[in-house]
Amino acid sequence: HGNTKESVESLGTLIADIAVDYQRLGEEYVHLDPTVNPSMSSPKKSHLQCLFLEFDHGLVAVSSCVGVDCFVIGIAAPNAPLGMIKARLQAMTEHVQEALAPLTE
Repeated sequence: HGNTKESVESLGTLIADIAVDYQRLGEEYVHLDPTVNPSMSSPKKSHLQCLFLEFDHGLVAVSSCVGVDCFVIGIAAPNAPLGMIKARLQAMTEHVQEALAPLTE
């Protein structure tokens, strides 16, 4: 694919689907945590902090916002330092969470 609008949308959909699957898996695995009290009225919610996807032309980092139904997606060069990507992704995610929080109230 080239960098057409359709290829970018397809890639975005693929990344979102993968992130949703990982987040759902995290929510299922949280019940295996021995520190979780099964009698709690509201189950402990998992949240996708950082997911790295490696593609031929670069890295994609995905994080979900807490309390807001959205993902923050960052794209980086294949040789970019993972620690720096993760730190920047977390900073962007916090910013998006704060900006969108009033909309969820």
